[in-house]
Amino acid sequence: MDKNQYIVAFEIGSSKIVGAVAEKSSAGMVSVSHLVEERLSNCVRYGCVQNVENVKAAINRIIKNIEDQVGGDVTQVYVGVSGRSLHSEVSEVNRGLDATKPITAEIISGIIRDASRNPIKNYETIAVVPRTFVVDKNVTADPVGVVGSSIKIKANLIVSKPAIKQNLTRVMSFGTNVKDYIVTPLAVGEYVLTDSERLGCMLVDLGAETTTVSIYKDGSLAYLSTLPLRGRNITRDISNGLSVLEDTAERVKKNINNPLENNVDNIVIEGVNS
Repeated sequence: MDKNQYIVAFEIGSSKIVGAVAEKSSAGMVSVSHLVEERLSNCVRYGCVQNVENVKAAINRIIKNIEDQVGGDVTQVYVGVSGRSLHSEVSEVNRGLDATKPITAEIISGIIRDASRNPIKNYETIAVVPRTFVVDKNVTADPVGVVGSSIKIKANLIVSKPAIKQNLTRVMSFGTNVKDYIVTPLAVGEYVLTDSERLGCMLVDLGAETTTVSIYKDGSLAYLSTLPLRGRNITRDISNGLSVLEDTAERVKKNINNPLENNVDNIVIEGVNS
């Protein structure tokens, strides 16, 4: 598969694995052209892979399906990172500067690398997300080109238990190269939030077994945490409250529109009225 024409990404969730293919046009526009998913049971718990071989087999089947659809080989993929232990920790780095020269992108990259070297006990740093830059006590969104004698960066370290990344690496050890591991909540925030919303909002992503809460302030991520609450709780509440099987409860949950709207469709599934 021509990597300049297609981008393949995987999200390995607690209830299913999704493979997505995005096609890049000659104008540089990217649009999703194929989605392939496989549902799994008890292979991934709270976002962490438990059964490596079953998940690996499912990904192989998805890749084969994708290759059949696009008529080419998948040579590299992006893989989403999420899970119960994923959260943010604040890191600060101060550095003196040569006041006669402007700040370069290389200097900023080095400072961000330094921020990632602040270890968090029992956790692995997955990504570093800058929050604020302060040059000579002046806050700036983009310090490149600014002249000053000192700079301070406050950043969020996105960390997780080492098992999250280790098991993803084991799953992807069958030959297809992982181009990069992407923190899923960051990708979601980048996609669904507008610039004005990032000035101050909370984004809640409800998954099958975990819920991720991301708080944005002044245009950047201020806080991230993953909670052991999930959509499956809602399914089980419906199942217990209506005395129906979980499969029926899941269908009821997914087929009900916004209950606050007056013109909700009167959906009936196996005798259960919405």
